[in-house]
Amino acid sequence: MISVLDQLRKELSDEYGNDSKNKDYSKGVLSIKDHSELMLLQHKNGKRKGETTHIAELDPHYTWKKGFLQCFTGNPNCGKSEFLLQISLVKAMFSDWKFGLYVPENMSSENGTMTPDEIADTLIHSLSGQTTDPEYKDYQIPKEAYEKAIDVIDKNFKIIYPPERIKTVPLLLEYFQHVQDEHNLDAFIIDPFNKIHHKYNGLLDEYLMEKFAEIKEFAVKNNVVFSIVEHPKSQPKNQDGSFPMANQFSLRGGAAWNNAMDFIGTIHRPHLHEDYTNTKVEFHSLKVRNQKLFGMPGVVEMDFNRRSNRYVFNSGNPLEKLDKDYSGTLKPIA
Repeated sequence: MISVLDQLRKELSDEYGNDSKNKDYSKGVLSIKDHSELMLLQHKNGKRKGETTHIAELDPHYTWKKGFLQCFTGNPNCGKSEFLLQISLVKAMFSDWKFGLYVPENMSSENGTMTPDEIADTLIHSLSGQTTDPEYKDYQIPKEAYEKAIDVIDKNFKIIYPPERIKTVPLLLEYFQHVQDEHNLDAFIIDPFNKIHHKYNGLLDEYLMEKFAEIKEFAVKNNVVFSIVEHPKSQPKNQDGSFPMANQFSLRGGAAWNNAMDFIGTIHRPHLHEDYTNTKVEFHSLKVRNQKLFGMPGVVEMDFNRRSNRYVFNSGNPLEKLDKDYSGTLKPIA
């Protein structure tokens, strides 16, 4: 009679092509005692908490944690991509973190080829507080400062855009791993998730959980933060004409996002329906795994300064400390 273990081995081999016959199962059983040295060290010094965002208002609700898989969402024109890019830029400038970006919606094309100038100029605008557009001469970053900023952004941000026509999660992870092996990055961003080719025959939730598991494994193995930006589904307006704030359940396959993500945040503009020029913005921390170490759910209010392309908190913006490096002889930022 076939044993239960042999039956399980056969099922694994049939379904996944795994050869379990000579597997060392002891490697999959972890001894608490073997890890007692680490536990005693944590007992003395405390467990490692999330790393600071360098923004005082954000840290109680969100911190950077390597190995985390996180999602940022928000209704159209609320600034979810802009916000994630900016907190990444702050982390790059003040912690020297390096990021890998797959951001096809923030790229441009030249002679049939995708180019990274659009995403680079967005980051440089926020870094310097000055536009790169010559149409606004009074507020354009000087050429010498622009060249310096290009070097800084190139050092800390690697733009990934595979030439293959069909871009899948495994393909992106393959390119990400190449970049990681070459540059030892700290974080990766996919923005947006729906710009990847998704093909599945079964349920969407099952497909998402499978892909999220692959991405999570990549994040843990490489000790990086992995952020995904995703657009919400279309939602009916409230009676006052406003849109409901987007959350994890506004996404297609929302339960899978809620179950798989270590962190979920949304960007919301509460007055957008009344006044498109109103720049008040809210960051909602909706889900945080292990809250006592990495932050409590909550709301942070801020304003978006269009001229400087920066979010302004009660404490200002850390990037203001770098203004002298890029100021030239321009008028001060309002």
